[in-house]
Amino acid sequence: FSTKIKPVDEATKDMCGQVIYPAAVMKNSRHPQEAQAFLDYLKGQEAMKIFQGVGFSPVG
Repeated sequence: FSTKIKPVDEATKDMCGQVIYPAAVMKNSRHPQEAQAFLDYLKGQEAMKIFQGVGFSPVG
């Protein structure tokens, strides 16, 4: 965040709807276990606290 940049407007929930960022382990992944571990982390409480701290909310 830069204090030199000033927002001119903000989008509301009504303007944007729900944005979902999909993620998956690719079937041809060279590191499927590590990829799955990363996805598991992203769905966990620790990551959710980080996401919520920057303005994201859980799906569902």
